[in-house]
Amino acid sequence: GSLEIYVRQNYKHSKEYGGGGYLCNTEYLKSITIEWRCGEYEQERMGRDEVLLEDLQPHGNLKELEIRGYCGLRIPKWAREDGVAASLPNLVKIVLEDCDGLTELPWLGKLQHLKT
Repeated sequence: GSLEIYVRQNYKHSKEYGGGGYLCNTEYLKSITIEWRCGEYEQERMGRDEVLLEDLQPHGNLKELEIRGYCGLRIPKWAREDGVAASLPNLVKIVLEDCDGLTELPWLGKLQHLKT
C-alpha cells in the first residue's frame, strides 16, 4: 500500500506522544509521501521539521520515499551515510522536492536497488 502524510502550517509535534518510530511497524507500505504544506520556507520551522522527519522513520521494506516542502537543514539520522542503506535497503525511488534548506543529501550510492 501507500501512505501520504500532509503536514499543515503551524503544526505541533511532541515527543510525549510516543517518542517517534511512528512508521517502523508499517511493513506492508511500499510508498510513503511526506509533504509539508506550510507555505514559504520559515527559519523557525527547521528544528521542528528535523525532529518530525526523524520520528517518521519508515520500515525497511519501503520501495518509494517522497519528501516535499521540508525546511530542515539535515536529513534524519536513519537516512545518513550507512544508515540509509541499513534502514531502507529496498528503496528504488527517492524524491526530494522543494527542500530548500537541505544542505546534506543521503548517500544515494549506497542504495543498491535505486533506479535512475
